[in-house]
Amino acid sequence: MHYCLEYDFFTATVPKFDAKKSTKLLPMFVRKEEDLLNAKLVFLILFKPINTIAHYSVYVLNRYHGSIDILDSLPYTNMGMSRTSFHGDCQNIIKRFVGLLEEVYGKAAYKASKQPNRVNIAKRPTFIDVPKQVNNDCGFFTVKFCSTYDGDELVEDIGDVKAAADDWKAEFMNTLVFSEKNEIVGAELPAEIRSLSL
Repeated sequence: MHYCLEYDFFTATVPKFDAKKSTKLLPMFVRKEEDLLNAKLVFLILFKPINTIAHYSVYVLNRYHGSIDILDSLPYTNMGMSRTSFHGDCQNIIKRFVGLLEEVYGKAAYKASKQPNRVNIAKRPTFIDVPKQVNNDCGFFTVKFCSTYDGDELVEDIGDVKAAADDWKAEFMNTLVFSEKNEIVGAELPAEIRSLSL
């Protein structure tokens, strides 16, 4: 989603936000039928650099509690920074997202939807207690967080995180290959791949 918001974490300066340009990019990330103004939970997946690596985490616009929730699997031990400093730009990111919503739906519709003051709330985001990764599996944790967070907690017990992450890799690959949304017709797949369908 940072790509859609033109928030390039890998450059020294953040470019000025162009809401009209971002609106054209939004269909890459959001299905046409999704109503972001009335959604109780909106998940923003971000990919940000940290030291010599890059890291996925999730920001959740939580309408149930009027909060901005951060789900981050990084343990931050021996990282040379805290989760608070790593997510110190949360308010700027949310400000751009609000600007995008106003551009897509119109400022009048945004105001009429009685949104909480997300930009103000983002000054003090809520860090949700989530399992921490062991290896560089943040992308898999991020997808799992998005599919199991109900606005209060993760509704699935992850258990052994290393074993769980290995299982997710197989699960997600199966979903990618055999999803109805995959434009490759199942019959066109090689027999040895079709035999792996769950």
